[in-house]
Amino acid sequence: MPQIAKIRNAILFISTSPTRQQEFDVLCANYNIKQKYINSDVKNRWNSTYLMLKSCRNHFDAISDYVNNKYGDGFLLTSADWKIAFEFMKFFRVFYVATVACSGVRYPTSCLVLNHLYNISLNFHKYRTQSAFSDACIVMEEKFKKYFEDMPQLFILAIVMHPKIKLRGVEVLLKSISNNLAIKLPSISDVKVLLSTIYALYESKYATNDATTASTDHLPSIDINDDPSWSLISTNAGISGNSSSSSEVETYLERDYTTENDNV
Repeated sequence: MPQIAKIRNAILFISTSPTRQQEFDVLCANYNIKQKYINSDVKNRWNSTYLMLKSCRNHFDAISDYVNNKYGDGFLLTSADWKIAFEFMKFFRVFYVATVACSGVRYPTSCLVLNHLYNISLNFHKYRTQSAFSDACIVMEEKFKKYFEDMPQLFILAIVMHPKIKLRGVEVLLKSISNNLAIKLPSISDVKVLLSTIYALYESKYATNDATTASTDHLPSIDINDDPSWSLISTNAGISGNSSSSSEVETYLERDYTTENDNV
């Protein structure tokens, strides 16, 4: 994007010279904003571009003022450039949130992947028809599909055992991701066959009559108001409490899923 490239060049212009950085700090004081060293992003690293743009939110007027006066007519950073760039910041945010959530080390992460894949697919679906984003979406979707069109079974198995999602929630997520990206993902029938096969192997070795209760004690906290995947699940994945299942795993999966307000 030319607008992001202009902002990147402006930040590099300021930050690569101690003298210019000091001049920029003085200008920040005149604007009554905090002095700040703003790092440039790494090209083709979407998260670093998001962080670069986020760090400019309170300083964009000062950045424009400084570089425009230094460069003169040969370089003008306009309010229109910032408007488009900050729209891209919103677009990039979903990738950053997914990266942070799925990079955790003190809680399970494999059960979170499908939710974030849905949020990313929704992001593509929302922005791909906008002229400013269409070219970027084509390239980014192509890379995204390369990794996730052949959905790793681990992500499905992990989330289907999530007491807040279970089988119905997985079905909603898989269908929605497929629709948003126009790709073919495993059907819920495929998931059931996979689960039944794995459970049969487990039961043959470790069957027990002891009843167990799912626990959410070690699951990461979720802001359902800021996560489209949870809104989708709560709206579309109502589960009946009636079950005629023949196995423990089917009984568990068909039992009503828990909500954020349930004590499990």
